Amino acid sequence: MARTVYVFGDCELDTERFELRRGGVPCHLEPQVLDLLLHLVRNRDRLVTKQEIHQVIWNERVVSDSALSTRINAARRAIRDSRSKEGYIRTVFRRGFRFVGPVEEREALPAAAEPASHSTLRGSFACYSHAWSPAFEGRIIRGSLVIDSPPGSPSAMTAVYMESLPHRAVPLRHRGDVAFSDRIMYLDLVDAAADSRALLAFLCPNAPASALLGVMCGRVFHHPNAELAVARILAVRVPSGNPDVLATSNRYLDSADSLSRDLRDLGLELSPSATLDSLFRDFLRGASPAGLFRVTVAENHAVNVAIDKARA
Repeated sequence: MARTVYVFGDCELDTERFELRRGGVPCHLEPQVLDLLLHLVRNRDRLVTKQEIHQVIWNERVVSDSALSTRINAARRAIRDSRSKEGYIRTVFRRGFRFVGPVEEREALPAAAEPASHSTLRGSFACYSHAWSPAFEGRIIRGSLVIDSPPGSPSAMTAVYMESLPHRAVPLRHRGDVAFSDRIMYLDLVDAAADSRALLAFLCPNAPASALLGVMCGRVFHHPNAELAVARILAVRVPSGNPDVLATSNRYLDSADSLSRDLRDLGLELSPSATLDSLFRDFLRGASPAGLFRVTVAENHAVNVAIDKARA
């Protein structure tokens, strides 16, 4: 079954994925902003009144003009529109808005049949999860994840996940293939030298630009018995470089360490903040209404939007 993609300028508005891409890179927007942009594009042949927007976007709940202006301005920024020029979103004074300019409608294959879209997942990630060892209970360990394609196989993807543990002279280096099923990315990784296997699964409702949210499962090290543990994991994209250099700084973090400041120290251009740190730690603890056992689209959206805003 085909889906519609609206193309204008360097932007693609994908109806099935509920996603805006600019230059092929997904933009993380609030759902109301995407709803508004999609409604304007679909009805570009006419004026869309403010009353209609209240009905469609806010379910007939009347909101202030400032709230509507905030959503319109966010949509304009996302498509790099300018109110001072004859751009795409035109304001009709006191009445509403019109989407103007050429728009091409394309049919694309369903998302599940587009492995090429997974290419945006390649890169280097700093990973944060709660320590499994009782000796480090409550602390967060930072590992590193590198997703790439093996030489000569551009359509395939492999992953390397590394952790440095204080009682091991050699870091754990789990390797394996990447597989996808219904917008979830699965990594079955093995470190043969350490006789260790790690299973990672990340939610990918859209091709993420900044962060992957998921769970990981494996054997507890630094423990006299063989025990199994599961934890949430947050993987944040950091500037690409030598994976081994990234891995050299893997470590257990102190309880007072700022995760956003740690990311900045790794080369990610963002403004560290207590709000961002709280969001990261709440996800790792499972503090959302979904609890510890489900990773939701809403959490994925909130974390990615927060990171993107901190980078602005």
